[in-house]
Amino acid sequence: LLMKSQQFDKIVELVISKSPFQKKKIFQYLSGKDAAFFEEAELFALNYVGYLEHQNIPLDYAVSAYLEMCQNMMKCQIEFMKTGRYTVDEHHQAYEEVYSNETKMKSYMIGLAISQFLWPTHYEMYRAFSDAIKKAGNGVRSYLEIGPGHGLLLNKAMDFLQIGTHITAVDISPISIAITKSIMNYFRHESVPIEYCTMDVLKFDTNYKFDFITIYRYYLYHS
Repeated sequence: LLMKSQQFDKIVELVISKSPFQKKKIFQYLSGKDAAFFEEAELFALNYVGYLEHQNIPLDYAVSAYLEMCQNMMKCQIEFMKTGRYTVDEHHQAYEEVYSNETKMKSYMIGLAISQFLWPTHYEMYRAFSDAIKKAGNGVRSYLEIGPGHGLLLNKAMDFLQIGTHITAVDISPISIAITKSIMNYFRHESVPIEYCTMDVLKFDTNYKFDFITIYRYYLYHS
């Protein structure tokens, strides 16, 4: 289909089969990508599919979760354009209805990962992060990630952080933290000392000074 990227092709084909109206937009976007993009996308897809299989999560579920996320985003955008407000715009409401809801958060995190290489903005954010952590990696002795989400960026950071780096991950969602842990356990078989904090980052009280802080904001359910 694309550039002999079998697993990535498989994901794209499944997305299109479930949501044909996305075909033109996806193909237009991917037609402008070079071989390096597809090599990276295929590596991501291989790792992602391997992780799903390890967790006994069908790829069909993951793609359906991705499409549900796309649909929710459109609904939220339409609601905002009509009313000037998002459907969920209060912090406590977002926590109760989304961040602490295991079913919704699992679906959101699993689906969100697919957007990494299918949404232009998410891919550019990923590339900017990758370039920044690669450049700074050797000099980083303490790393903080706020909202690790699906954990793929934290895993990417580990490619460049030195052994012995103090690593902290903070997320308000216990489901997100659990998924991040499972991602790190899957990809990093050796023991990686990571401090996981399940809390609102505004209540994260520490005197520790970090060399590199990542706050990665994807599409959320609220403003």
